[in-house]
Parts: sequence; structure tokens; C-alpha cells
Amino acid sequence: MLSGGVTLAYREMGDGPPLVLLFPYHVNHLELTWATPLHREAIVRLAESFRVVNVDLRGTGLSDRNVDDISLEVLAEDVGALMDHLGVASAAICTMGNAALIAFRLAAARTERVTRLALIAAGSSLVDGRLFELHELNPELHFEARASLVAGLGDSLTAAALASTMKNAVSAETFSRFLEAVKSTDVAALAAQVPVPVLLLNATNDRLIPIASAHRLAHILPDATVLPVDGDSAIAPWRDPAAVNTMIEFLGGSAQTTGTRRRGVAAAADLTTREIQVLRLIAQGRTNKQIADQLYISPNTVSHHLRGIFGKTASHNRSEAASFAHRNGLA
Repeated sequence: MLSGGVTLAYREMGDGPPLVLLFPYHVNHLELTWATPLHREAIVRLAESFRVVNVDLRGTGLSDRNVDDISLEVLAEDVGALMDHLGVASAAICTMGNAALIAFRLAAARTERVTRLALIAAGSSLVDGRLFELHELNPELHFEARASLVAGLGDSLTAAALASTMKNAVSAETFSRFLEAVKSTDVAALAAQVPVPVLLLNATNDRLIPIASAHRLAHILPDATVLPVDGDSAIAPWRDPAAVNTMIEFLGGSAQTTGTRRRGVAAAADLTTREIQVLRLIAQGRTNKQIADQLYISPNTVSHHLRGIFGKTASHNRSEAASFAHRNGLA
């Protein structure tokens, strides 16, 4: 399709409510992303519940590489143009890494177009910044180092696939222009303008984007929840079925999904995202203190959520609540 004279490549997969999937700018390549097993599995999983739309942004992948205008505003307009082309009035958006800024820009400028945002490994850190500085000196080394951190310890196959995608997704010059656009953006001011519900998923021991970065971002966003996921890498949430299920439930909102998940979501329709997180941990036998430590909230807040869970699930104690979780596919 064309957006302002620029050709954009995209892929559609699945049925259901529309979901726009945005990979980081330097990992936009439809063919190579599909060839990466973890990413392919993530797309297929989401397509079980949504009409997933994945696009190569201008300057990347299979889209028009011969472009000069690279800014968050233009990239957000491209996403909006793609939605118009597909007849999608509004959609949930799932992003990874720096693609969150593009979603922020679209949500801030065109609130009616975005229903919810799920952000995986969004934020910044000293390590992240140092790697971007390395890009100016040696782009290939930068991508190899970043791919290793994103894949995590012991997953050399995913690291190699990610490095190959990064090296082929965008030219060094174009990526440098994107970095300049990011550097010139007041991220805090932009995030404060995002009016839609946001779920941030971050690995508890991510060495590239620490979970503290997600919490800082969540404090700025008007309506945000952080979901900690066990792991040491940016893509750990994709490896955690429970985290993916929580994200799907969040992105779907009141929309029904397929299979056994439909029964679980319908039965737990009144539970908030945080209550579902607490309920899952109850079903795992965690104490209030353990739940508080894992979700980075106070024991008093856990008790508050427990009262809400008991009321909404007609449970009188933790055992009955855990039984509800198991019956409805939330355990």
C-alpha cells in the first residue's frame, strides 16, 4: 500500500478484533521475522484471538527503503494510513522496544484510533543508550550485541536470527535518522498524553531494559500497569504462556476470544488486569507477601485486590478463589 507516496509492506493473519503489531524499528522485516521461530510463534498465538496486522515501517524491511522523512509523527501517520487502507477504525496495539514511541504518538494525536496498548520491554537504560552510541561506530557489532541481550543467556539460535534480521531490516544511515528522531523526543511529555489503558510487560532480570525502566514509564502514563515476567531478556514475555494470556485478555478488553479462553474471559469479565494477576498467584499458593514482592505492590494493596476477587468470584476464601481460577482457565 502507499502512505504519502511511500510503499509499505504488511501482513494480515487471523480473525477477530484488529491488533496492530509493531516490532522495534530495527527489527522490521516481514520475511525474516517470520523465519525467527519465537516471533513466528508469537504472531500465530496472537492470531488465534485477533486480526493481527504487522507492517514494515517506511525505510525498513520490504517497505520503501528510499525515504528521507523519518520521524515519530510520520511513522505514526503511516500506521494510521494502513488502518484506513484496511478499513480499521480503531485497534489495540502491541509493541516491542522503541516501537512504543510510535504507538504513543498515534494514541496522543488520534485517541479514537487506539483502544489499548501492550508494551514489551519498553523504556530506556544506560546499557541501551551505550549500544545506540556503538551503532555510530560499528552498526554490525551493535546489532550482534543487542541481539544477544534481547535473546537472553543460552539462546544462541534466537540471537543469531535476531542479529540477521537487524542487519537486513534497515540501513545504518536510516536507523541513525530514526535514532535522531527518538533523541529529539521528550518521551515523558509524550507518554503523559497517552489516554488509553497500557500494560507493560518486562522481564524481572532484563539486562537491557530493567524492569525499573518500565515502572518509571508506568508512573508517567495516565493509566498503566506493569506485569513482571520471570526471565533475563527482553523477549522473555513471549516465552511465558501466562504472560501472553494476560496480554491477550488485556488487549481484547470486552471482546470475546476463541476456545477455552472464551469461557475464562467471559466468567472473569469483571476482574481487572491486576486482580487476574493476583488471582493467578493465589492459585499458585503464593502468600500475600510473596504476591506483593512479585508484583511490586504493598501487602495492603494485595489485601484490597483479594477483597475484590472474593466479591467478583463469589468466593469465601483463597481455596475457593483458586478453584475459580482453575475452572476458568486463569491458573
